[in-house]
Amino acid sequence: MFEDFVKAENGYIPKYNFNILDSKLINNLNELGLRNMRPTQIAAFQATFFDNAANLSSQPSDFLGNSSTGSGKTHAFLVPIVQKCLNRLRETTSSNAKRTPMALIFAHSTALVDGIYQRALEVVRGTDIKVQIIAGGYPHIQDGYFDIGVCSIGRFKTHFDQNYDGLQLDLNDLKYLVIDEADKMIEFEDFYPLFIKMKEKAVNLCNHVIFCYI
Repeated sequence: MFEDFVKAENGYIPKYNFNILDSKLINNLNELGLRNMRPTQIAAFQATFFDNAANLSSQPSDFLGNSSTGSGKTHAFLVPIVQKCLNRLRETTSSNAKRTPMALIFAHSTALVDGIYQRALEVVRGTDIKVQIIAGGYPHIQDGYFDIGVCSIGRFKTHFDQNYDGLQLDLNDLKYLVIDEADKMIEFEDFYPLFIKMKEKAVNLCNHVIFCYI
């Protein structure tokens, strides 16, 4: 478990020189008015890319964040995940290669899923990163090749069911799992068994970041 506490004192806002961000991503953040990282964003960034404040880590820890509304938690998990997807895109030999999900983000209501999806589209604008919404009220997905999925439990479970006649998701490349408002997600009796099943199917997930936000 990664644990980090950042407290601003005397008007000082901690900053890090995160020069590993893609220029298009930086431009998108600037246009959104995001020029300084908030504490929860710094901590999530460190958990994804570093084993401490200075050293790059090949196996980052899981991350549990407890932050209030308006603290920037959505961008805290979106920005590092988008950068990781951009890194994968650069390492892909063919620009036309089909990519299965690298990250899945879960929220407990369709409204929250839609809100996260819209924020994700803002962050990836102008890049080749594909974001897919998987939620009730939206059509069942027909294409399993995308980078980031924003999901509700029920609809995702449908696409993860071996008895489903439609598209079944391939999680072989899944490395990042985000559980937004985890305290409410655990109230769904279907979620924990689904979570365990995902960990079994996603061979790369056990050594990478699971974000939980309360």
